[in-house]
Amino acid sequence: MGRTESEVEWARRAAELFGTVGDRVDGLSARIVLAQALTDAGRTDEATREVSRCLDDSRRIQARYFEEKASALARRIGFEMPESPTEAPVVEIGEKLVTVLFADIRGYTAMTTGLPPAELADRISAFQRWAQHEVNRHRGLIDKFAGDAVMATFNASGTSIDHSQHALEAAIALRDKAAPLDLQLRGAIAVGPASVGRVAMGANASVLGDTTNRPARPAGHADPTDARGSADGHRRRTAGQRARGHKRRRKEGMPILVEKFKTNLARRFAEKQRAAIPELCADPKRLEATPVHAFVELMASC
Repeated sequence: MGRTESEVEWARRAAELFGTVGDRVDGLSARIVLAQALTDAGRTDEATREVSRCLDDSRRIQARYFEEKASALARRIGFEMPESPTEAPVVEIGEKLVTVLFADIRGYTAMTTGLPPAELADRISAFQRWAQHEVNRHRGLIDKFAGDAVMATFNASGTSIDHSQHALEAAIALRDKAAPLDLQLRGAIAVGPASVGRVAMGANASVLGDTTNRPARPAGHADPTDARGSADGHRRRTAGQRARGHKRRRKEGMPILVEKFKTNLARRFAEKQRAAIPELCADPKRLEATPVHAFVELMASC
């Protein structure tokens, strides 16, 4: 077996291993390495299929780094990439930390009496189309439309870290699109826990809780050029709600993550591997010098 074919085999084994233990991030990394090895081996059809799967999976879990890696490899092999989907993320039932955006049109009541019904309908229809597009583009989920008002939830999937930033960017983009039609948008944002799920068979996902009510209260008094956020949302966003792996929480979070790592090792590996794997991972120089096949064998020999 040549060097390139050997790399294909080891990358395939690594991808299968990470898939078996449910490690999606390392699994994606291994599969991109596999696609690169297949490309180098001249197995373009297999490489194309692997790249396509990597693109789909990285977009599904919003892993932009791996999406960019897969896209770069697709361009290298001449694979015509499908457009990045704009559908709302997959929603699993449960309590999530979410950002809720509420926006409506200032002076809507006066507008209903001052405009012909057809023109009013055209403007509101355009506003709702823009809202749907911008919320989807910023990885949010439209909760409901009510006349001139729209409510959207960000991080309904529970997988996003920067959901507050996405909500703010969507609000600003929607405000800028509405301005040429002389629609003055006002909005408010709140961050907090909410229950996400389907309350009836076949219904759309619903987001329930006080967090969904708070944005609508300040919006009634918001300046038309402003997009407001709650003080509680700002506190959560800037303090304790960043992921433990975030650079501002790394010192605090590292011991917890190490313990979680050891706990999960204990569930899957024999005692010898439970000791050897953390020891190797704690020594960056030794880990970097470890051949791929040796690391895979260590992880697979449970």
